[in-house]
Amino acid sequence: MRSYFLGLILLVCSTASADVFNINLMAYYTSQTVYKGAQIWPKSSFLAAPGLQFFDRRLSVYGPNISWKFHSSKEAPFKLTTGARYWDDDRPMIRLARGDEDYRNQRSSILEYYIKSEYNFGWKNKFGLGFYIGRELIRYKKWYFDFHAKAPILPYTSLVGTISHAQGDTNRYLYGPESVSGWGYGSLGIRFVIPFVPWDGIIINTLEKTWVLQGANKNADYVRGNTDHLSFNTRWVWNAF
Repeated sequence: MRSYFLGLILLVCSTASADVFNINLMAYYTSQTVYKGAQIWPKSSFLAAPGLQFFDRRLSVYGPNISWKFHSSKEAPFKLTTGARYWDDDRPMIRLARGDEDYRNQRSSILEYYIKSEYNFGWKNKFGLGFYIGRELIRYKKWYFDFHAKAPILPYTSLVGTISHAQGDTNRYLYGPESVSGWGYGSLGIRFVIPFVPWDGIIINTLEKTWVLQGANKNADYVRGNTDHLSFNTRWVWNAF
């Protein structure tokens, strides 16, 4: 089966033009794994993976995740994306420090359909307001929503804030059986982009502080009062084809 898919990819690569088909490679490092405010793995980790993009980079496939962009370029003031994403809290691909499974990483895998949008405005369209709406499809089948805002503070550097709101079953999946509906987590981060690199690609660095919201969520079984986290991550992308 693997050889079949490899052959299919090579066939597409050999016949598709660059505006129809692209391959990029991504390397990702994080000081700890935090998912929607909940700490999953407290130690640093690394992963590397290829991505496939079709139709002028509108259709993207990264592992089990797929998305479609309705906007035609990164410079468009209004951006709209829809897709489906698979997630679980299994061990990271490459752990850079030892860490055992515990109460923080016992969730079942999920499949989420989502729509996200962002409107950019102001100086060079660097200010932005956006939202993300997700519906889980195979486990608890409930809704999740978050709202975010960003503003430039230095060249290639933005301040980004996010706050989430979800149905009870969604928060119980994220934070533990004792969680309640409503606010889930908030975050505030600094994003620094390096667009000028010696390859065809980009580097995106983020330093982010997250907080689990509401007392019941903070004390739920998957959080246990461990509510505030400061993490650093960096993503290196190379457009290989």
